[in-house]
Amino acid sequence: MDGWNTTGLHVTSALETTWGAAPESGYSPLLAAAPGYSVALARDTRRVASLGEPGPGAALEIGSSLAGEASFHVTPATAATLLGWAVDRSSAGELASRTLIVRMPIETVRHTGLKVARLALEIAADAPFLTARLSLVGRAETVVADPGVPEYPAGLAYHFGRSIVTVAGAEEQAPGRLRIVVENVLDLGPMGDDGFMRYLIAARRRVRAEVQTIEREDAYAELLRTNEAVTLSAHFDHPAEGASALALAIPCARCGRIERRTRPDRSTIATAFFEAERSGGGGAEITYELV
Repeated sequence: MDGWNTTGLHVTSALETTWGAAPESGYSPLLAAAPGYSVALARDTRRVASLGEPGPGAALEIGSSLAGEASFHVTPATAATLLGWAVDRSSAGELASRTLIVRMPIETVRHTGLKVARLALEIAADAPFLTARLSLVGRAETVVADPGVPEYPAGLAYHFGRSIVTVAGAEEQAPGRLRIVVENVLDLGPMGDDGFMRYLIAARRRVRAEVQTIEREDAYAELLRTNEAVTLSAHFDHPAEGASALALAIPCARCGRIERRTRPDRSTIATAFFEAERSGGGGAEITYELV
């Protein structure tokens, strides 16, 4: 299965029980996808000028930041894990954090305290992989010993059979593209004496969906005109015998806009953009499960 990895990176992940504290065990592999993994440490500095001396002055370090992008091909179980990372909150309203160990050609680093600022889960008709693209923010980077290449699932683990989207009860088999986006506003705390953030707190969340289909009728346009709240659900089938499928739903979605383009055969490709709201009674903007 490592042959599907074209990035040269190997990533394993584990859930933290305390923010920024790396677990001793419980790591599972994530199959890196192009463009790969760009989460990296950056030092924040400020120039301090000395009285009577020309030039910009000395650079004074005031802290550090750990942030970047990561892309992974996912199995149904991995997709559910990443959705939980981006969506689930504790009783105090806080997001979970994870430690990622990244084996690169030059060195192996451990990134701790990572939380999801943005998760895009997407699949397209011309791509058999369900792919997760994340924007991550974390606390610290440490160089660690090379753990070796992780053992990836065998067979068709990352190869999905089809996706089914249902909007307001109307089923769309194998849409041209489906994209579910979860965005979390993260409040970055001040730097401590060790140069790292003291806290990283999740604030409000936004959930969106994009569905691309060959337009056969004006069903989405009618949703746009009426501003009707509908349920949008997606079911990702998996071809492996006995494998779980991934099912997710946005219980209360409104169509915000539609983009159209005409192909040479004069068929129309329409992309409908939906925004999630909390369902009645303070329910969730998005739900997911393995079925």
